[in-house]
Amino acid sequence: MPVTSRTRIVRDFDPHAVRALKDSSTKNLLINGPTLAEHALRLGLVGEIVMYICPVVVGEGLKFLPDGLALELNLVEHRRFASGVVLLRYCMV
Repeated sequence: MPVTSRTRIVRDFDPHAVRALKDSSTKNLLINGPTLAEHALRLGLVGEIVMYICPVVVGEGLKFLPDGLALELNLVEHRRFASGVVLLRYCMV
């Protein structure tokens, strides 16, 4: 992800800072990566999940969602691309 004047890279997850940023922002915020997103998901700071499913099996890597997390999701968008990639966008119920 390219760094722009509107981008901040933060190495540690501070739930109070994320909540304050979310409450004060008029724009959407993006948390990228399953390790960082796990913290935000568990604390209820996420309103939407976007998944790109790629037609490639690797066999290893990080899980998309953490163990023990139960979420009610509502599918609000789905799209299939010519490459076989599928986009799934869910909002929290």
